[in-house]
Amino acid sequence: MNLANLKISKSKLEFRTHQNKQNYLKNDEEKLVCIESVQNYFWRFNNINIYEATVIDRMHHLDLGLYNHQITFTCDLLKSKYGHLILDKIDNRLANIPRHSGLKIFKNGIQTANTANEYRNLMKIMIFVLDDLTEDNDLNKILMKVYEDWNNMYLISRYEEFSEKDLENFEKLIRSWAKQFVNIFQEFSSSRLKFP
Repeated sequence: MNLANLKISKSKLEFRTHQNKQNYLKNDEEKLVCIESVQNYFWRFNNINIYEATVIDRMHHLDLGLYNHQITFTCDLLKSKYGHLILDKIDNRLANIPRHSGLKIFKNGIQTANTANEYRNLMKIMIFVLDDLTEDNDLNKILMKVYEDWNNMYLISRYEEFSEKDLENFEKLIRSWAKQFVNIFQEFSSSRLKFP
């Protein structure tokens, strides 16, 4: 399965497993599925599957990874359409959010965020910052939807337990958010959003 293909149908999805990744590497087919030939220490042990033994690091993957990209690409998109002054408008809105216990105020602007906690604080307020930011109502709606889907997806990712309905909703949100993210921001990524 080509992992860079975001339009692949659910029926054609193939999970990355210990065995199939080894098979792709042994057959020199790693490029077909967007993996790199890097020696995996755990493959020496027949009864250990490292993919079942590890937990995704939500902070680095979501807070400092995907959300950071979303903020950066949003700024790039807005600068390309409206110039650098639009960032001043964003920074002004951030600085004017009333103080509230447990909420960081970004007096020095959006581009000063660099910790997972700061990105989590931005998640709480970015919808309000972006609301009617531009005179382009279609762009406003698109940005609001991608940020709303992100927040809903992020909230579900933090559940301690999942029902079947939670997982179905989570999958729908992931697909919706990913499709929007690619459609909106692809041109602002040097790899066209084909992240490894």
